[in-house]
Amino acid sequence: MKYILFSFVSIFSLSQAALAAESSPYVGTYKRTTPSASQMVVSHNNDKWSLKIDGAGIPNGASTAADCQIEAAGSLDNDILTAKLTDGDGGIFKVKFSKKHATVLEQDVSVCGMGSDLGGTYTKAR
Repeated sequence: MKYILFSFVSIFSLSQAALAAESSPYVGTYKRTTPSASQMVVSHNNDKWSLKIDGAGIPNGASTAADCQIEAAGSLDNDILTAKLTDGDGGIFKVKFSKKHATVLEQDVSVCGMGSDLGGTYTKAR
């Protein structure tokens, strides 16, 4: 009987943790269309927030920067995610969330090609 109760409590706790992570209003996919197409995916697991941005270079003819992908992890405080790049030199990204938008306030695109810009406002897609 103790084993069954322990199993039930464990499964319930894991389910609650998964539900809490998914129910965060900021978790999801965001898209930006100008000045170039970019997508941001925000996830949350326990106390860790993760950010992944895939962005196209700003259109500039033959001088257009290559596409850029970054991944960062950090913490959320007062609707602002401060995340450190997980590769490269550990630069910082700051993203402010509102009901349906995520705005990149600070970005480090030093790991991207010259002319890259992942900043601006992204709209929540799902």
